Amino acid sequence: MLVGSVKAMIMSAFLTAAGSADTPKRDSPRVVVVSAGHLDVEIAQRQQSVAAEAAVVIPAGVGHRFWNSSAEPATFLDVEVTAPSAFDRLAPEA
Repeated sequence: MLVGSVKAMIMSAFLTAAGSADTPKRDSPRVVVVSAGHLDVEIAQRQQSVAAEAAVVIPAGVGHRFWNSSAEPATFLDVEVTAPSAFDRLAPEA
């Protein structure tokens, strides 16, 4: 149960085949949910592939980037959350 207010910015995004998006470090954690295709993601210099219907948590202040190495477009939701410290439990340990 969350008590208090939580603010979030939700953006629907689309990357064409072989497209990329370099992103700056952010002050808030992010959750990226892939809805179609797949994204290649680098978080703190660790790469992984995120398939459709999967999500990845990007901790606040950590360098990251996305790209689409496939021949198919990828769509995803990019959610930036200013949340209580309980949200930090979702972030992978470094």
